[in-house]
Amino acid sequence: MSRRQQTNFANHLGPALARGADAAALDEAARQVQRERMPEVAAIQDLQQQGPRVAFTDSWLSRILLSRAFVMLARTVLAPFVIRRARPMLYGVTDVPVQE
Repeated sequence: MSRRQQTNFANHLGPALARGADAAALDEAARQVQRERMPEVAAIQDLQQQGPRVAFTDSWLSRILLSRAFVMLARTVLAPFVIRRARPMLYGVTDVPVQE
């Protein structure tokens, strides 16, 4: 479990548990956690599927992108773009502030 998810759980379930909430309140807190997590989960899953969509199709675009010349170009010229696209997988796509 990532730190972002742990923070999200702590922000919602922690206060509910601290005040001795009943099962219905804990269920509502868990639903709130799920509502906040899903946009990020969907965005990260979409990013993870982009590579296989290109690599495992039999199209002219995939043949060009997997050619040796393009791989060399990608390592030098396109690396900053790729890193920028991968950044959300490292740092998330939503803000998860720590609540006290």
